[in-house]
Amino acid sequence: MIHMPLSVTKDFQIREDPNHKGRGLFASRVFVKDEAIYPLDYWSKELMPIHVTNHSCNPNAAFNQQGMLIALREIRENEEITYDYLRHPIAASPWDFACECKSAGCIKWIKATKY
Repeated sequence: MIHMPLSVTKDFQIREDPNHKGRGLFASRVFVKDEAIYPLDYWSKELMPIHVTNHSCNPNAAFNQQGMLIALREIRENEEITYDYLRHPIAASPWDFACECKSAGCIKWIKATKY
């Protein structure tokens, strides 16, 4: 697996996200539709992009079968990068939480999944 610690990448920024009341991952450049964004590396000891990528019921990215996060549409510079935790290749939510994505199709509640 290719490691992409946030401390060395120029593709992302960690910023406070008022919509999710915490941190989020924001694009530092444009990602075109179907472009690879980052590989799944959940277990790294370093701060990886997946550790700060928030859930959305209307995400702009999704993981493919090879574990690569892919842009579902163009992602603009400074736009938050999100994916649907319920469509993650591994169980992505060890706890229940209220969804605050505010999208039209929001399911309102994310149910904990077992690892």
